[in-house]
Parts: sequence; structure tokens; C-alpha cells
Amino acid sequence: MKKLFLLGAMALSWGVHAQGDELGFIPKPMQVQRVEGKALKLSGALTVSVDVKHQAAVKAGLERLGMPVRFEKGGDIKVLDDTSLPHREAYRLEVKPEGIVIKAKSSAGVYYALQTLLQAMPVEVFDASLEREAVEVPLIEVQDAPRFGWPVSC
Repeated sequence: MKKLFLLGAMALSWGVHAQGDELGFIPKPMQVQRVEGKALKLSGALTVSVDVKHQAAVKAGLERLGMPVRFEKGGDIKVLDDTSLPHREAYRLEVKPEGIVIKAKSSAGVYYALQTLLQAMPVEVFDASLEREAVEVPLIEVQDAPRFGWPVSC
């Protein structure tokens, strides 16, 4: 009986995943688009070009990452302010062959964009004990903002 229940649960989860975006983001962003081309390869320390006001959000957003992170101009990740976004937690995330660009209205948006980026990376990236030459990140364009003007609670 337990095996039958487990098989049923697995089948349902596959169906739910197939209906969502193929990368399985949770929560699902408003817009996700895969971009044609080879994945972006990141190797060595991850470098981030960001204004000082967003550095704490970047540190918090990447703390689970099993790669060293450094702040420097022209980094692998470029964080830009975008005041045209509709909500302070809104963001745009672009993973391109030449690097990653995050556009956000506030540090909260930067943090949420990084959480989405981490979900796009292979799970091995979270294990600092693993040696790897590079991490491949799929080329994507994501745009997201809160769907509700207030926190949703159960």
C-alpha cells in the first residue's frame, strides 16, 4: 500500500512540474523565457558589480552558494537600479552568454532575483566540498513582482 501511495505521489508531482515552467521555479515568476544558446559558464570566484547600498542583499542572497563571492567592477553579475519597475520587490533577471544582469527597484528585488538565479543553477553548486571546473547556468530572462499588495498568510 505504501509503495502504491508513493508511486501515485510521484506521478502527480511529475504532472505538476510538467505544467509549470521547465526550470521549476518556486514561486513561479510572472514571466520566464529560455534564451537560445549555450549555458553561461561561471568558474572560480563569482564576481558581482553592485552599488554599496545593495551589497547586504547580495551577501544574503548568495550565502548558500558553495562558491566564493567578490565585489568588483565588471563582475559576472551586474546589479542595476531600475526605478521603472512597478513594485519595490520587482526585478528583471537576464542570464546571457556574456554574464548576468539584475535590474531591481530596491534591495528586496535584488535579493529575490538572486533566489531565482540560485534555483536555475545545478544543485551541486550548494556543496562547497565539491570541486568543479565551472557551473553552467541556463540562458534565461525572468521578470517578477509580487502578485498581491500584502503578504499572503495561511
